Amino acid sequence: MITSSIVIPIFNEEDNINNLFNEIVDSGVYNKITDIIFINDSSNDNSNHIIEKIKSKNSKVLCIS
Repeated sequence: MITSSIVIPIFNEEDNINNLFNEIVDSGVYNKITDIIFINDSSNDNSNHIIEKIKSKNSKVLCIS
């Protein structure tokens, strides 16, 4: 069985994270992947809070800060 992940680097992307996640879900890719890994590179906006909120509702979402 082949597994795939999406890795997304984040730096001060609070305005884009929800849109990106929704596009991944809407495209159907979400059902075919193992996880979505957000790499938060020391953002100083609300990026981490937004990712944590998405993570709390979606078991495939991980965050590395």
